[in-house]
Parts: sequence; C-alpha cells; structure tokens
Amino acid sequence: RTETEKFRPEFNHHTLIQSFQAVAGEFGDYASKLLSNNNFQNPRAGQHDDNAHPPITPAKACDPGSIADPIQRKVYELVVKHYLACCSRDAVGKETQLTLKIASEEFVAKGLMILEKNWLEIYHPWE
Repeated sequence: RTETEKFRPEFNHHTLIQSFQAVAGEFGDYASKLLSNNNFQNPRAGQHDDNAHPPITPAKACDPGSIADPIQRKVYELVVKHYLACCSRDAVGKETQLTLKIASEEFVAKGLMILEKNWLEIYHPWE
C-alpha cells in the first residue's frame, strides 16, 4: 500500500514509456503514440507523499501474455494502463443539453461527444 500520489521531479517517465514501445500490442502502440506529437504530459501531483517511494508504477515493461497467472496479469495490466493514462493528456468532450417544456412537463436530454479520447484510449474505466 502506498500513500504517495506524486512523482519526484527527477523521475524519468520518458525512459519507462520508451521501454513499453518494445512490447507488442496495445501497450507498445500507445507508448509510441504517447511519445509522439506532444501527447505526453507529466502526471499531476497529488496531495500525499510518504517519501518512501514513487506512486504505484510498472517496474518494467513486459508482454502481459508472458505472465502465466491470470490474476497477476490483470493486476499488471491495470497498473500499466493507469500509469500510461496518468502521462496522457486530458480527454476533450462537448456536452449538449436540451430542455423542452410541454405544458407543465419539463423534459431534459443530455449528450456527450468525445472529441479527443487521449487517456481514454488506454484506460477504459467503463470496462
């Protein structure tokens, strides 16, 4: 368990992300995209730091398929996706709301269009 929510300024995110470029599939593809076209951003600094170690971060890049235990594989995938998402730009969306009043009844419809997925491409919170 860690209470740390911020990386030290000297933490080398680019080196860790570059190591994921060698991993085939989703992680490698996203790491390459993250390091191109100014898509990388330093993770936000949280409020807590126990000064013992960085936030939960993948220790190294590996092919998740090489992890035999399915539970360990899922944990590793979650840690990697969360880390890569933390180094990504915010998603951009546009919300529309329509309010319609008929007699004494009011109807409201809302919609959200995602214009730029960014971190949502790698970290799918709805799954």
